[in-house]
Amino acid sequence: MREAFGGTDRIAATLAAATPLLFTGLATAIAFRAGVFNVGVEGGFVFGGLIGATVALHAGLLAGLVAGALAGLLVSALPGWLKARWNVDEVVTTLMFNFVAAGVTGWLVTAFLQAKGVANSATPLIPPSSWLPDLLPPYGLTSAVLIALALVALYAVWIKHSVLGYELRQTGLNPRFAAAQGIRVSGNATDEPETRPPRLCDVHAVTWATSDRPLHEPRQPGRTESKTTGHIHRKTGAKPWRPTRPTRSTHEDFAWSARTWSSRPRGM
Repeated sequence: MREAFGGTDRIAATLAAATPLLFTGLATAIAFRAGVFNVGVEGGFVFGGLIGATVALHAGLLAGLVAGALAGLLVSALPGWLKARWNVDEVVTTLMFNFVAAGVTGWLVTAFLQAKGVANSATPLIPPSSWLPDLLPPYGLTSAVLIALALVALYAVWIKHSVLGYELRQTGLNPRFAAAQGIRVSGNATDEPETRPPRLCDVHAVTWATSDRPLHEPRQPGRTESKTTGHIHRKTGAKPWRPTRPTRSTHEDFAWSARTWSSRPRGM
């Protein structure tokens, strides 16, 4: 505690070190809310920093910020496309892209962007006119921490009180139910279990379907079907069978209801 908050200089150093963690944590939170385990923010951070610094060197601060954000988006675009198109595991692709982005960044610096007269791999210094304003000039704390905190507050409002935030959360909680609501999700998220790799939810679906009470009981000897309602009745006069909800987590209740209703027998 004394090292982190033991004085003005220590507090400034703590906030300065926390600033990149706020940005990368926010990027991870958005992906996690959508049910995507993106572990490739490090690669986007490194590559975006290089592109942003290079553009800011020639075009100013604002252009550098925009270019850095677009470069980070580019690093995540290909793993996202692979996930949406072929359901490639995003943990593997984003983790691998950390090394790819770091290698490409180092190659660009040493081959094209290295400052003259510098022994180490480094780009030219950004002019002071393109620096972020200092909050505590002697200690190196800039207004980047305020930008990060403002983005965190905007994210909290957006994820809970906007239509797009609601759609993102519903897609992360249950893609099938999101698709039933009319939310556009990846086709791989709504495929039948036999057309995509097995997951825990598929194992649960298989054990449920092979239990002693299937979703739709097949017609068996000793049963008749009502001509008016289509319900299956026993000749003994028992009530028609109704699907019984298995034990499920809270966020799966709605998806179970949607699947049961959409696949109900005629007249049910």
